This record gives sequence, structure tokens and C-alpha cells, in this order.
Amino acid sequence: RREALSQARRATTDRKGRSAVTKLKRAASAAASVRILIDTGTLLNTLTLGAPGNLFRYIQDGVRFGVSGQAQHRSGKITLGRLATLHSTGAGNLPKREILVRPERLSSSTIIGMRRDVVALFTAIGKKVRFQ
Repeated sequence: RREALSQARRATTDRKGRSAVTKLKRAASAAASVRILIDTGTLLNTLTLGAPGNLFRYIQDGVRFGVSGQAQHRSGKITLGRLATLHSTGAGNLPKREILVRPERLSSSTIIGMRRDVVALFTAIGKKVRFQ
């Protein structure tokens, strides 16, 4: 990169300078990251209680939580449930981005991170709640 920067500083009429600028642009675009599931917030919001597309039901011995299939995407062309399915399974040029995974398929590092998050959450809640 250092060499490319020094070459880019040369006059743009210089063939090596133009080549270096092109390489820098390619490197910059490759380094840029698009996290579509996070950046748009559409599917992330479906995992927020009360948000469109969120599923939260009490069931025997627990709760059912996830993405409901009924709410429409803002484009009106697809439901949020279908969109989540397409991302989770991958389709065409769309890479597989699993959203909700059964516990038995989680890696040990993911489970450790989730436990750490739960402990932090309950610690924060405990500081705000008075027990009598």
C-alpha cells in the first residue's frame, strides 16, 4: 500500500500513477464491508419484542421467539418471514446467513459468548431491581 500511495502521488498522466490509483480504489472497495442484516436493521428489528415481524408467544414450559411470517417488508413485495428464510437458507446469489440456529448446532465459542451475555444482562437488571 505504501508503494501504491507513493506511485499515486505522481502525476495522473503517469501510467504507473493511474495504475496505482486503480489498485487503491479496488483495495478500498474490497475493505469496505456491507453487513446487510445489521446495516438495514430490517431483520434485526424482527428480533425486537413488539416490532413488526417479531414472534413472541408463551408456550408450555417456555416461550416461542423468532420471526413471524406475516408482516410485510417495506417494499411490499415479500413478507419478513420469507425474507428471513431466504437469508437463512441462501438462495441464488444470496449467501447463507443463518439467523436463528438450533442450540445443538451452535459452536462452543458461541455458547460461551451467549452465557457471558446472559450473565451481563442479569447483572445489569439486578442493579436496577430491588428485591424485597
